[in-house]
Amino acid sequence: MGMGISKSDQHANSPTVYNGENRMLIDFFQNLFMRNLVSKNRRRLLVGGYDLDMSYITNHLLAMSFPFQNIGAIFRNPLSHVKTVLDMKHHGCYKVYNLCIEQSYNSSNFHGRVEVYPFEDKYVPPLSMIKRFCESVYSWLSRDSRNIAVIHCMAGKGRTGLMVCAYLVYCGMTVDEALDLYAEKRTTNIEGKANAVVFYWSKLLSFAKHPFYANAPPQVNLPRSNYRELRRNRLYDMTTNKSVFFSIFELQKLYGDIRVEFYERIVGRLFYTCFNTAFIKSSFLQLKLCDLDKVGLKGWSLCGSDFCLELLFEPVNAV
Repeated sequence: MGMGISKSDQHANSPTVYNGENRMLIDFFQNLFMRNLVSKNRRRLLVGGYDLDMSYITNHLLAMSFPFQNIGAIFRNPLSHVKTVLDMKHHGCYKVYNLCIEQSYNSSNFHGRVEVYPFEDKYVPPLSMIKRFCESVYSWLSRDSRNIAVIHCMAGKGRTGLMVCAYLVYCGMTVDEALDLYAEKRTTNIEGKANAVVFYWSKLLSFAKHPFYANAPPQVNLPRSNYRELRRNRLYDMTTNKSVFFSIFELQKLYGDIRVEFYERIVGRLFYTCFNTAFIKSSFLQLKLCDLDKVGLKGWSLCGSDFCLELLFEPVNAV
């Protein structure tokens, strides 16, 4: 008694062979699926046969994720596709603003029209950087009614949303109007700290409006920031205490954007906080754990949910 194997049975277990055209289609849909998965709830743009993670906030502001040239293009926007679409729709009339500190590309990819305003993800940029950014975008868009500004960070969400909303407020929108427009056109996931920065920026702008020219851009004057390490203090045996108080005997004169960082000797940075002296209205500033930036697991375990940071100031004329 034997078993016969037909030709069809032989082919049933053999591997499927795809020709070049089928392989390209499979790769296309796999990459498309991955990009849509990564972009989550961000609005996407279908144009020229490309499905890109980009959105028009206004007719002159375009927000997008990072344009990659390497393997990152599987998950994000392929740079070649972005360039093709921008050249097709806005030939000679676009400038790209890169907010990433962790990634870059050659500006020649976009005909040299690239400006970089780098700051870390989930980090508050200096107000001086927001000022320079808004002034640059305003200047570029004012040159020609056809010009657009293309703004991106890595995901085209948090940092991009902060700077886009800051510019919308710079141009006269209220904070709520700017945030609502960005949520409608791009995504609703803008962190509370970014909202707070836009709010502070709007307060600063309210004092900078030109008294005679309603359509003129605000003339913002900020204190010059230090951009250098002012002082480093070391604390010992802090984990057994419910509170730690230390004084800086050689008082430092602070102005502009200030960043205070806290480190643990072994694990490194625990957290940091940022503020601008323009918004220090009293001698006491209290920051809860939710107000601090980049709090890691070690920071949470050392500090606890009830932790707060208190900073005491003296006016300059008292020093």
